[in-house]
Amino acid sequence: MTTLISIDPGRKTGLAVFQNGTLENCMLYDASDYRTFALALLDTMEQYEPDSMIVEIPRVYQQRFWKGDPNKLIILTKIAGIAIGLFSTVCPVNEVFPQKWKGQRTKAADNRYTENCLECEELVILDKKKLPKSYKHNVLDAIGIGLWFLGRRNK
Repeated sequence: MTTLISIDPGRKTGLAVFQNGTLENCMLYDASDYRTFALALLDTMEQYEPDSMIVEIPRVYQQRFWKGDPNKLIILTKIAGIAIGLFSTVCPVNEVFPQKWKGQRTKAADNRYTENCLECEELVILDKKKLPKSYKHNVLDAIGIGLWFLGRRNK
């Protein structure tokens, strides 16, 4: 059985687990405390024994395209770095820029697109999580990254 972990880093980090190309689990981590976050990732690594991992890497755009505070990218990069450092000890790690896996869709449109790529059984896994609406997009992004890596969605 091959296991892929996909991660959308953020203060609330989305993580998805795919086994043999199918969504097995998804979760939301609070990454505001780096130590607690790292320990939670270690638990996930131990539970699922991943064969590979993919994580979204923040990208700096030209200043005229900035949305919000660009310094927040530093925090995202730290969180991605924690995941990369831990997972690289047990499996190959892949990195992807947001535009490469999701193109130019708005977050709402891309989240709908990701949900439409899921099989009924996979949607049940997502729905059972009862994620707060304000953070569900983080988990959907992690799922979307995994689907893209597996070739189950276009950008």
